[in-house]
Amino acid sequence: DIRALLSNLPSVDDNALAPAVAPFAVEVLRRDPRRRAEGDDLIAKALSKAPEHLGLLAAHAAQQGIEPDERARRLQALGKAADLADEPWVAARAFLVAAGIANDAGDTKLALACAEAAFLADPSEPETGILTARLLADAGEFARALSVGRTALERAESADDAETFAVWLASIAKRVEGADPARVLLRRALRRADRRDALVALIDVEVEAGALERAAELLTRLLVVVGNDDQSARADVELLAAKLAEARGDREAARMHLSKAREVRPEDPQVAVRLATLLDDDRQLDKAIEVLRDAVAADNAPAQPLLLAARLVVKRRGQGDAKRARAWIARLPDGERRAKDVVRLDAEAQALHGEAAPLAEILAAEAELPAGLPKVLEAARLFVAAGRIDDAAACAVRAFPHDSQAVAELFASTGAELVRSVGAKAAALPVSQLHGVAGKLAGHGRPRDAHAL
Repeated sequence: DIRALLSNLPSVDDNALAPAVAPFAVEVLRRDPRRRAEGDDLIAKALSKAPEHLGLLAAHAAQQGIEPDERARRLQALGKAADLADEPWVAARAFLVAAGIANDAGDTKLALACAEAAFLADPSEPETGILTARLLADAGEFARALSVGRTALERAESADDAETFAVWLASIAKRVEGADPARVLLRRALRRADRRDALVALIDVEVEAGALERAAELLTRLLVVVGNDDQSARADVELLAAKLAEARGDREAARMHLSKAREVRPEDPQVAVRLATLLDDDRQLDKAIEVLRDAVAADNAPAQPLLLAARLVVKRRGQGDAKRARAWIARLPDGERRAKDVVRLDAEAQALHGEAAPLAEILAAEAELPAGLPKVLEAARLFVAAGRIDDAAACAVRAFPHDSQAVAELFASTGAELVRSVGAKAAALPVSQLHGVAGKLAGHGRPRDAHAL
């Protein structure tokens, strides 16, 4: 009987309700949908009088219908109050739940702050260190992730959880400290001899470290573990075999292993990218593009195959390739699309499509003379193609003092408009060079352009 329960509680309005009683009153009110809002108001009023009361803060975080980011912040407040009250168990778990909610909501900054607070509140709880290490790595703070991760690993309670985390931590150790610390972590994970993920990671480490015989031995061991039934796992074995073959300089064997992996997983981006790269190096451009077909067809295709496919079709310069390249570039994440090399690739695709100005602008801006002379001249040609004669002339004037004969060849392949525009800008150029270029034009049967210059 909710009414009977509430009738026995002192009123909040007359300041008679103690902070310890308020959460109970709120729980009672929340059982009646018509009075749920009263409970939320009650907590807000009680918190204004006792802002660090753990029971009130817990009830505040449990309010229904609030957005995930707001719930995360309320749990963060609970964690801070519990930490000040010397309640590490409550603090760590409040921060931990807040970190998970914030991370799921995409607020990585808040998630990391809460995870670190959880780890500091109770470093003996392995879950706090594991989450903090992963979020630190996501934020690019690999050295700190490794330090926190090692602490968490020593406190892991489940052997399976510890081995799984050790495999992940080994990838961070390899990045920060090199092969030896990564080996130590992976061998720890291999206390169970049939652990595939640890074997795969260890083979990778040995190949990159140049320990090819050791890698071959581990690969044989992996083959036994995988057996013949799991075809998807066989693809992982073929990938590693290809990497080992490449390290030995046997490109033919590497292509064979990658082709076998592709037969099992044609849409696998890693397989497709590595095989397409080898084929491109061997000047088999059409085959390389075909290999990437399934990998880029998926709606959620990652950036690497999309970018490689765009580069290859621009390189091929075939009919329709520019349009395909730009479509793949458009599917890249915003950050990838803004990268300097991708902007340049998009401009090259536009130039193939007849829109030469963007590439001309990039080349003109990049060129530092005298080393950048070819870029300046190419920019001039592209500006002419785009109808921007004054910009083309500015490039030609820049190039003139460094190689007037190259400018003469540029003039020979373009129209009279460029020559006249350069002539209007050429007051500062050496007369002897102008005479030489004019003579070249006259020799090419263009006396009027020679006279204009």
